[in-house]
Amino acid sequence: MKTVGFIVALIMAITLAGCAGGPSPASTAPVTCDLLSTREVSFLTPTRANNPYYPISGLLRGTADEFAVVRVRLDFPDATPISLDGTVTDQSDTAVALLQTYDQMVRYWDIAEDLPARDRQIRSDALQRYYPSALSFTARKGRSEYVIVFKGKSPMPRPATVTVSVGLGDAQPQVFSFPLPPKEKGIFGLGS
Repeated sequence: MKTVGFIVALIMAITLAGCAGGPSPASTAPVTCDLLSTREVSFLTPTRANNPYYPISGLLRGTADEFAVVRVRLDFPDATPISLDGTVTDQSDTAVALLQTYDQMVRYWDIAEDLPARDRQIRSDALQRYYPSALSFTARKGRSEYVIVFKGKSPMPRPATVTVSVGLGDAQPQVFSFPLPPKEKGIFGLGS
């Protein structure tokens, strides 16, 4: 009986030591990309009304645009030149959404309905905090995180694929592809 207890304790110790040792392989990759869910996008600002990562929406007209939002995480030992590119394509390889620059996102929200100054400031701060100021830039040493948006007409056709290309200086770009999930339903079953 003592032998069984010893073996169980030994297996648990080995398992826990394996979990506690070193970083996971995902955290050691210099570049990772994730397609964010609506829930994950909601955590970027306090409310949906001031979140620049949701498209403009009206009670009667719904949304004219649809966003695919991607988080890009970088982790480099030294400053590294980066270029971001990508698109959302349907089954026939036709672009259905384009990657937006920081300036395009600012202009998009400049035409939005009037919000109180506080909400406009929160929206502006969220863009400045997460969105790269240019699609080609030098990533600083260490960890950094960016959010990029692909904008298309709502609803984007499905099935579709979100493709992100991350160029690292002169090296071959790293390409990430994600299936575009079904459009989430909003209030009363209408598009969100």
